[in-house]
Amino acid sequence: MNICAKQLRWLTFFLKDIGQNITKPTLFNDNSGAVIISKQAALNANTKHIKILFQFLRDCVTKKLLNIVQVSSNQMIADILTKPLSTQKVIQALHQLHLVDPGGVSENDRINAE
Repeated sequence: MNICAKQLRWLTFFLKDIGQNITKPTLFNDNSGAVIISKQAALNANTKHIKILFQFLRDCVTKKLLNIVQVSSNQMIADILTKPLSTQKVIQALHQLHLVDPGGVSENDRINAE
């Protein structure tokens, strides 16, 4: 998540440089522990071992530069890029990414293609 936060910050600055105003970016994550730790303003006994290098995300959240939202594993859009998925999950991800017309791909299309 830390790397993603850095890329979001870079992209935000880039878009501002070319004259595009965007709202505060939102980072979606299915790891509840990571979301909770990133929203804690102070270190505690369980998190003090985390390297300073990885505190960038927490700093961005504290300064309200980005939002972090926890989603269930079933709703993770990025899974289409990182995991083997069933046809139903691929179709769901395509719709979430707005890569197809809402009526463009269906389970019937898969059956007819076979």
